[in-house]
Amino acid sequence: MKKKILVVLILIVAFLYIFISINGIKNSTNETLRVYAINDYESTNNVSLENKTLLFTDNDIKEYNWESHRITFTDEFLNDSDTKQNIGNTKKFLTNGGSTLLGTSGREKFIVMIDEEVIYDGYFKQSMVSSFYPIGAVISDINGGIRIDFNGIEGLEKDIRNDKRIRKILEDKDIFSN
Repeated sequence: MKKKILVVLILIVAFLYIFISINGIKNSTNETLRVYAINDYESTNNVSLENKTLLFTDNDIKEYNWESHRITFTDEFLNDSDTKQNIGNTKKFLTNGGSTLLGTSGREKFIVMIDEEVIYDGYFKQSMVSSFYPIGAVISDINGGIRIDFNGIEGLEKDIRNDKRIRKILEDKDIFSN
């Protein structure tokens, strides 16, 4: 009798192990929010790792204000040598647009990803002499971080920044504010 109970328990544990292995258990605190720069002509639906440049992850964020979509970066991120070099290059921003903080130009796009899934894409702020008006999410620099604005056409464009999966990650990592 004890052997039968033991065999049943082993089978149950084996079944659970196989079920979990196949379906996976997705814990949102293990998910990672990443923002990449990509060339403006690339398709955001089929972006390979070699065609994108990591700009920052949720680990670089000190606070994300959900109402204004203002991201304040950690001191470690702001004091990184690459970031410091970008901040000093404001002449490039005036002529090329983009983000001096992130070292991008107005010709590049960005994508927001959770793990390997593209959640949304957008543009960087355009230069003062650009005639291009980006529709959708637009990153611009603020003191100590960035702001992701939304340029929409009344009634035609949905604000893509308010994805509940992004909010969940920010809340889980305790960097969300309202």
